[in-house]
Amino acid sequence: MLTAVFMMSWFAVGVSHSLKVAWELAFVFGAISLLFIIGNPVAGVIAKRRGKSYSCAPFLGGIFGSLCLCVCPIHGAYYFAWIPLILDITFPSFLYAVFVLGAFRSK
Repeated sequence: MLTAVFMMSWFAVGVSHSLKVAWELAFVFGAISLLFIIGNPVAGVIAKRRGKSYSCAPFLGGIFGSLCLCVCPIHGAYYFAWIPLILDITFPSFLYAVFVLGAFRSK
């Protein structure tokens, strides 16, 4: 599925007459990104209050946000494609778990 998303974004930017398609894809990717970036922590807090477990979808908010900025027809927006990866709470949490807590160390 991710390959199809990359192909759609390439088509939207590569074809000169499809500026409208590029804006539409940027809007869709941005909306999905916001849904994951805001939704993951909110759902985690709600699950914690209810005493249930929650499994988030890691990295998707940052990936879709980066795709949004790569597809966006504003000149130079792709220079900031790394920012959604930092804003997505799952990415720094993953780095913390790996490097500080040693989550994936072999015994």
